Amino acid sequence: MELYYPYNELDENVMGQMTEAFWSAGINIEHPDYELTPYRYTYYLKYLMGGKEFHLTVFDNVDPVIDAMIAVTDIPFWSACSHHTLPFFGKISVAYIPDKLLVGLSKIPLLVRNMARGFWLQEHLAEAIADKMVDALDPLGVGVYIEAQHTCQLLDLQQPPIPLMKLSVLRGCFHPLDPTYHGDAREEFLAIIEK
Repeated sequence: MELYYPYNELDENVMGQMTEAFWSAGINIEHPDYELTPYRYTYYLKYLMGGKEFHLTVFDNVDPVIDAMIAVTDIPFWSACSHHTLPFFGKISVAYIPDKLLVGLSKIPLLVRNMARGFWLQEHLAEAIADKMVDALDPLGVGVYIEAQHTCQLLDLQQPPIPLMKLSVLRGCFHPLDPTYHGDAREEFLAIIEK
């Protein structure tokens, strides 16, 4: 079989092991429909795991000071389940109330898409995005909302499918247990993500 880009650049030893794994799973790699499947899957994994360290560009919050909630909603993303390696995908919304720093709005979707690469549980991805926002900005509050479809769950014939898994992570003044909690901020965040 003659390989073409990008499959011809994959490590031959790795591909031998991956091909053996597909054979072991009962997939006839000699069938024309499957002969490149180990290569496609390996390329997908390399791309998925290829997220890079990402730096949020921040600015001083001065003249005039912005004290309103800033939100970027419905950011499309895809990732893969750390339990099954199967894709999950959907939308993520991120909101924050700045203190001394602001972030460039275009950086929030870039942050979401970059962080989503890799294997994640949806809950951990939301926590990681919120943590990154807190670490970079030290804002008064952060909210992250994810709704996603999980192909691993949709393929499980033993249980009824869950159309969407929805999850929110709250930090600072958005969180009821934080000493700086402000109920109006939380309600405003929930209203924004429900639109």
